[in-house]
Amino acid sequence: MEIIQRIESPNFDRKAIGIQFLIIHYTASTLQRATDLFSDPTSGVSCHLLIDETGNVYEIVKCWEGLAYKARHCGESHWNDGNRTWSDFNNISLGLELVNANGNIVEYTAEQYRALKQVIGHLKEKYPELNSPHRVLGHEHIAGWRGKADPGLMFDWAAFFESCYPGREIPKRQSICPIELQIALRKFLAVIPKDEKEATNFWHALSYITETCVSLLNRK
Repeated sequence: MEIIQRIESPNFDRKAIGIQFLIIHYTASTLQRATDLFSDPTSGVSCHLLIDETGNVYEIVKCWEGLAYKARHCGESHWNDGNRTWSDFNNISLGLELVNANGNIVEYTAEQYRALKQVIGHLKEKYPELNSPHRVLGHEHIAGWRGKADPGLMFDWAAFFESCYPGREIPKRQSICPIELQIALRKFLAVIPKDEKEATNFWHALSYITETCVSLLNRK
């Protein structure tokens, strides 16, 4: 499999990291807004790989050939796998973004799932730990308490694992977004602005609403 395009982000640390996990995100924006954000040095955010709606794959921070630099895609994060608690996921994981306005109410495309299968197959050859399906998580699983809700309710984890890890024990990956919140958010689909710029701002605001609600619901 070949990378379609390399869009180098300035938001990374030029040091090799040991890959233990793959973290799946959604962009909460269009492809253009996402690449603009990752290319902006003032944003401070990046990812390793990005898959657009048509299945094109982009490398944002070096990782494809088996040497991964530290991207900035997780923020404060932790996960207990039943044996130990992992933290600081920027230092131990690859970040993969799927272009999707809000994965709790917008479906992912068949092309994205097909590209994911190819990408996972390639990454398993480069990073041995990723041969375990238990090493693939969503942003919501490691930072849901901060309001992170991606890849969200619309991401088909069962189909993903069946496609990328056939015959393996399937881990439980439950979305942090409540169904009741999803129902409320879906009402916004009827009022999406037609103007492209306004629509971009609309989805950005809806992402903020989603994260704020999820954060409040998960405060301890």
